[in-house]
Amino acid sequence: NDIHLQRHWWVLRKYISFPRYELPAVALNAISNRIPIFWIPYSYGVGQLGQYALAMSLLEMPMRLFGYSLSSTYYQKAARTFETNGKVALSGITFRMMGWIAAVGAVPLLVIGLFAEPVFSIVFGDQWALSGRLSSSLAIYYFVRLIVEPVVPVLRVLHLQRSYFRLHVLILLIRLAAVAYVLEAGHTLITAITLYAIASALGYLAVAVFIVYKLLIGPPQLP
Repeated sequence: NDIHLQRHWWVLRKYISFPRYELPAVALNAISNRIPIFWIPYSYGVGQLGQYALAMSLLEMPMRLFGYSLSSTYYQKAARTFETNGKVALSGITFRMMGWIAAVGAVPLLVIGLFAEPVFSIVFGDQWALSGRLSSSLAIYYFVRLIVEPVVPVLRVLHLQRSYFRLHVLILLIRLAAVAYVLEAGHTLITAITLYAIASALGYLAVAVFIVYKLLIGPPQLP
């Protein structure tokens, strides 16, 4: 019985960091992604929020088609690969995944970035042209997010849940800093969303750099 209890205690100590950092990280991510829902009506009005919501519905399509569906598949394969073949093999499948998503996702997001405004005007009417411009402004952020987000589970595979939480804190702080600047400067909605998109893209680029560093250089240490 003592041996059985010790074994359970060892497993608990090994994996206790997963809920401790995973749940707050998920909550922070949800809050961070919804910052514009609170900020746009306050600064620009409810009508502009509707324009933003339509733009988001278009940009979420590549994420749903590629990002979300591939993330769980990658997580399972990454865990098996790391357990059986080590970090070098894990690096290989991770970089191939990022490259493949970048190649596939570049086409729809490039089309959105270049042609969203005239398409929205034709399909929905001129009153929704602003949504097309907002989609174009957000396209670069969604392209970076589309590449990075599906491979974020590699941090769980490497037992870096604490880093996963800290990276979400970083993204939240970068976005809040961008919003604070926009509120102070009084920019137009297009400029404000463009700055917000750049800040968000930089946050996800920081995540990508961290992942590459841990796969190529840093040892997979327990937090």
